[in-house]
Amino acid sequence: MDLARALGKKSNASVSRWLTNKRVFSPREFSNFVNAVKPDEKELDVLAELYSEQIIKGRGVGGKRRLKGNVDAGTSESLA
Repeated sequence: MDLARALGKKSNASVSRWLTNKRVFSPREFSNFVNAVKPDEKELDVLAELYSEQIIKGRGVGGKRRLKGNVDAGTSESLA
């Protein structure tokens, strides 16, 4: 729960969804996560690379996430 509180969340549900890749951080959430976890330089590089891959796929931006099938099919349908 400490991580959830540090990220401004009321429960661990959001953190769990991030860790299981059911949801992707918004840019602000990613920044808050990095500030809370304080990774070393190598860990930060890994986290930034993984996060950027999700952003490139259109996930984690504007509170929307794309269905995996839609990303693979190249369509732009998204869920709110």
